[in-house]
Amino acid sequence: MRVHPVATLRTEPSSGCEPVNPTSSSTSCGRLKATKNCREPHERRPADQRLHHLADGHHQDGHHQLGLAVPEDIAAKPWVRRGVALEDQVRQGFEARHNTLLLPLCVESTAHPVLRASLDGLSEAGEPVELKVPTEKTHRLLLAQGSDATAYQLAWVQLQQQLYVTEADCGWLVFDPCLPALQPLEFRIQRDERFLHQALVPRCLAFWAQLRAGSPPVPDPAPADATYAFYC
Repeated sequence: MRVHPVATLRTEPSSGCEPVNPTSSSTSCGRLKATKNCREPHERRPADQRLHHLADGHHQDGHHQLGLAVPEDIAAKPWVRRGVALEDQVRQGFEARHNTLLLPLCVESTAHPVLRASLDGLSEAGEPVELKVPTEKTHRLLLAQGSDATAYQLAWVQLQQQLYVTEADCGWLVFDPCLPALQPLEFRIQRDERFLHQALVPRCLAFWAQLRAGSPPVPDPAPADATYAFYC
């Protein structure tokens, strides 16, 4: 894994929380290469189902990268702005609960440098942590549906790519609505070797090959609840 720092740590975690016995940062950093520029025990599903949302995102990104379509600018959406504004609060909450520090990074795979990830945080144990700020509605769906919720399935694929790029064995999905009386939901996710090597990595590399050839895939229609599943 090659590392592209994008931010510096701002604070130390609060005291009084239960430690998770993280590996020392020197151990996890021993296999990282710095570069100058930045650009679970949960139910298993068939690879094609897990990649449905990923494929749709790739199809749309292909047209955007080639200038065949203009991507929707969702940065001004209220729920997106709320998520950006509260991300650091969610990060600090995880740090306090787990007695660790999270370092935001851009990383790329040493095996396939075209595969990259922007991490909300890499823990002292070398585990990627993906932070989400869902609304109350999405939080309720996550409580009721667990790993069947659309927000979970989207984030699961996202975290699997982060696990591949960072070469970590497990990571975290954190859904913290930052609302009174609603507790953060945390999922510890295991690296899924079969999914990575039989589905995600081959599909990503195939997409990149099509993009370089100037021939993006035909777009898939996105599920009705997929576009703003993290925010609505």
